[in-house]
Amino acid sequence: MNWILLSLIVALLYAIVNIVDKIFIDKHVKNPYLASVISFLSTVIIFCGISFFKTDVFNTNFRVIAISFSAGMVNSICVILYYYTLQKEEVSRFVPIFSLQPGFTVMLSFFILNEAFSGVIYLGIILVLFGSFLMSIRKTANKTKVNSMILFLIILTTILFALKNVLVKLGSLDADIYVINFWFGIAACLMFVIFFYKNRPKNKKEIKNSSLLLIADILSAVTLFILSLAIKKGPASLVTSIMQLKLVFVFIFSVFFTLFLPKILKEEISKKILLQKIVAMSIIIIGTLLIIYR
Repeated sequence: MNWILLSLIVALLYAIVNIVDKIFIDKHVKNPYLASVISFLSTVIIFCGISFFKTDVFNTNFRVIAISFSAGMVNSICVILYYYTLQKEEVSRFVPIFSLQPGFTVMLSFFILNEAFSGVIYLGIILVLFGSFLMSIRKTANKTKVNSMILFLIILTTILFALKNVLVKLGSLDADIYVINFWFGIAACLMFVIFFYKNRPKNKKEIKNSSLLLIADILSAVTLFILSLAIKKGPASLVTSIMQLKLVFVFIFSVFFTLFLPKILKEEISKKILLQKIVAMSIIIIGTLLIIYR
């Protein structure tokens, strides 16, 4: 399976994950640190569980271990920031802002991995970034409403996720991706141990909701695992850019729930907002197509 197809699969799965996360955080698990602990556990289960039986994860050098462990730690910090900011923003607005990731990945990949592309590809990435910015703007009474702290945290999360992808690619240049993922999972295990005691489920309701979220986070961990396979096979910058097609899926899912299942998830979908998002997503799709058919 080539990296383009893997990237498209990741886009669809991440859209589902974003919607499910929003539902659980809003309705059930409102503590972002408890949600993070559950995410750490799911990462350990998938990354360490699969990788341990696929290859000799201990037969590698310290440099690879250090890079992989660092990627896992960066990802864990991203998870905490992700769940915190997800509580503050509509999912259809959070994901577009998060789509600034290709731009940061391009910059980091250029300096760390020496990745460089043709002008057409860079044009595609710029369109993706522009469309994402357009979708992230919320206007009220002809004034742009921006929560500066949340915007900062989302951008920081985006930069760190980009760094995580570049580190995974850097480690995979010298080692099997399953080795990378195992030590990535070990970092998540450490974070789980650190955060579990103070943020563990305190009652039966939290235990029940946490169990449901664990199931959702298993899907998230599987998606992250597939993403690592795509990054191993293709350029980190382009994989990250194609992955932003999840915007289309998130938009479709959000509109569906708002119209037919508003008790589960409801977002603002006035004609003006719909037009803004449709135009923005069209720009993103065009940019993505330029990348794929370069």
